[in-house]
Amino acid sequence: MPAPSQGLGVALAWASSSGFYALGSIANANRHRPHELIDNFFATAEYFKSLEFGRYGSFDNRSVDNTHITLWQVDKREEAGVASDWAVALSWSQQCGRWLPFARAGYANRGVTLLKRMISVGTGYSTNNGRHYVGAGINWGQANGSARNQYTVEAYYKWQLFNHVLIVGGLQYTANPANTLENNNLWLGNIKIRMTF
Repeated sequence: MPAPSQGLGVALAWASSSGFYALGSIANANRHRPHELIDNFFATAEYFKSLEFGRYGSFDNRSVDNTHITLWQVDKREEAGVASDWAVALSWSQQCGRWLPFARAGYANRGVTLLKRMISVGTGYSTNNGRHYVGAGINWGQANGSARNQYTVEAYYKWQLFNHVLIVGGLQYTANPANTLENNNLWLGNIKIRMTF
């Protein structure tokens, strides 16, 4: 999903007491410096738009007990030389005791993103009442403009060190990486730290 990283936009959300929700957004599809945000939003008129419809089990658990469909469309970006595109993405995750299985799928019409089609499945397992998770997942994707299939396997560990500090360590292996034809195998180790205030 080519969601803009910095720009001007707006999002509106609605949720029912039974857990159904809808979320819509429109944002500048291009990245701009802070002093250019307002001018370029109206001058270039190149937008990223999305609609999401879904249902969560409870508001407090909405990020892990969630099923939704997302539709997005992005305008042609003249200066960046990127074509317009649209896509649909499906997502499901469900807390089942200590287990957290998930499945994701996506299809893009033209594939202005790295992958045109993708499917992911996996699960996490809580080792300390939801504060720590160990998990694994596998992903298949078809590269944009190619029939080459990319496969990725990932294992990770989420450690809630304090209430406001989360550490995630992981190891990924990718066969037939989509962004290069020179390498058939890639390994990536990562560590992320998130602090909230």
